[in-house]
Amino acid sequence: LRDATFTVPQGSVFGLVGPNGAGKTTTLKILMGLIKASGGTASINGTSVPDVKSRKNMGFLPETPHFYDHLKPQEFLGFVGQLYGMTSAQCTKRSDELLERVGLSEAKKKPIRKFSKGMMQRVGIAQALMHDPDLVILDEPQSGLDPIGRKEVKDLIIEQKERGKTVFFSSHILADVEDVCDEIAVMIRGRVIDCGRVDELLSPKLLETELEVSGAPPAVLDEITAEAHRTVKTKDSLAMWFTGDHDVAPYIRQVVEAGGKVIRLVPHREHLEDLFVREATREPSKENE
Repeated sequence: LRDATFTVPQGSVFGLVGPNGAGKTTTLKILMGLIKASGGTASINGTSVPDVKSRKNMGFLPETPHFYDHLKPQEFLGFVGQLYGMTSAQCTKRSDELLERVGLSEAKKKPIRKFSKGMMQRVGIAQALMHDPDLVILDEPQSGLDPIGRKEVKDLIIEQKERGKTVFFSSHILADVEDVCDEIAVMIRGRVIDCGRVDELLSPKLLETELEVSGAPPAVLDEITAEAHRTVKTKDSLAMWFTGDHDVAPYIRQVVEAGGKVIRLVPHREHLEDLFVREATREPSKENE
């Protein structure tokens, strides 16, 4: 890591994104006190990271969780709860709530060693939330999950934020990051090269405009498609894409006045994936080599 500087606002959802090997997991391990940084400083709620007190009110999901697989999930969560000083009754109540929430209530009496990767990930998320921490750090929380599981994790993250919790997670699933994060940091080759609110980092400029029409005479369509950079024709319609901020209003008027219909009009702006690819493929400056 070099120049990995960022601040996670309290009560926010903060995403750390970057390609494989960028340093995301190393960053999280430093924050957890699992490895010691050779330089720089890190603090959580004003407490320096090497101090064990900084992790007292924190939940953590590692990238590759390893649990006592002879235990059943309810037993394992009870063990985690006791480490945080919870009573047996509190552990039972909380573990039942969490197993229901992560979709494992029917498997709570099955040994963890019989779980699939996705089920293991759900147990990992549950244990990170067991003591209801104010800060939750998740390393690739959607790893190994199917689309339904990914949606459930996103909902869980949003729930935590609505309860005033802070969620800091790394992910390579950029669409999910864009959906739930207030702020992000983009890490490339061990450096944070972009950091801030998602809507502020993404360019507001139009990348292209998609227009789909039907029922217009061929002569009108030929005139319009001459200005498009891409077209797709189906049996019932014609879709056209125009670059940048190309004004498509005159084409819409032409189609309607000629008796046609506008089926679809979609402005395409920059997404997090576009920002990520742009930054990840940028040549490093000599001073950063």
